[in-house]
Amino acid sequence: MSITPSLPRALRPSTTGARSLLLAGLLAAGGGCELFGEKLVQVDIFSAHYGSPVDGAYPEFGVNGGPRSWVNDQGWSVDILDGYFVITGVSLVECDGTTRSADMVFGPAPEHISFTDRDVLNVASITTPEGDYCRLLVQYGPYRKADADAVATPIEIPTAVDLEGVSVLLSGVARKGDVQVGFLLTSSGTRAVEVDLQKAGAGALPYAIAADGGDPRVTIGKAYDAFFHGVDFATLDEEALSGQLLTSLASVTAGYHGTDIY
Repeated sequence: MSITPSLPRALRPSTTGARSLLLAGLLAAGGGCELFGEKLVQVDIFSAHYGSPVDGAYPEFGVNGGPRSWVNDQGWSVDILDGYFVITGVSLVECDGTTRSADMVFGPAPEHISFTDRDVLNVASITTPEGDYCRLLVQYGPYRKADADAVATPIEIPTAVDLEGVSVLLSGVARKGDVQVGFLLTSSGTRAVEVDLQKAGAGALPYAIAADGGDPRVTIGKAYDAFFHGVDFATLDEEALSGQLLTSLASVTAGYHGTDIY
C-alpha cells in the first residue's frame, strides 16, 4: 500500500459564517489547534479500489497502468481497459448527526481504475473538532472540467477518454470460448452514499478522532469486479447495465479507518 502524494494546500474551514472567518484567521496565524475550547484536527480523506476479497485475501487483477482482468461468476473473462469513478464531495458525520463538509483537495476526483489496487489517492481534507465520527457521506457525480480548472492543481486524467459530464465509466471486453463482447458503460447521474464508519474493522466502535491521535485518515473503498457479478455478456444490455452503475457503486462503497484496506 502506498499513498499518492499531494501538494501542500491551505486548510480551509468546513463551517460557515462568523465562526468560519474566525477559524480561518486562527489557522492562518498558526493557532488553529483550538477554538472556543474545541481542539481541531486535520483529517485527510483518501479513495481506493480493489477486487472483492475471497476468504479475506485480496486478488491481484492487474498491475499499475494495466487492465483489470478476472473471470466472473458466469464464466466470462472480463478485461476492464479503461474506467473512472468520480467523487465530487465528501463529508464526515459525527455520531450526534453533525455533518462537516470536507474540501476537495484537487476539485472533482476522477479515480482511474488502472491505478494500483488498494493504493490510495488523497481526494479531500477537513479541519474538524475532535470527537467520535460514525459516518462518511460520499457524493459521486459528473466530472466538470470547469470545476477542475478552478483549483490550482486538478487531478490528471491519464487516458484520452472524454469525461465531461461522466460520473462512472467502465470500458473493455469480455471473452468466453470463441465469443468476444466489447462494452462501454457510462453514467452521468449523481448519488450520495452514506458509509458506516463503525463497520470499518472496528466492530461497533466509531472512528474516534483526537488531536493527539497521530495523523487521522479515512479511506473510501470500492470493489470494481462486483459491477459484473451475474452478468452474462451473451445477452448484455449496455443501457440497462449503465443505468445500474450508480446503484452498484453505492452497494460496494466502504469506509476504512486509516489508509489500509483490510
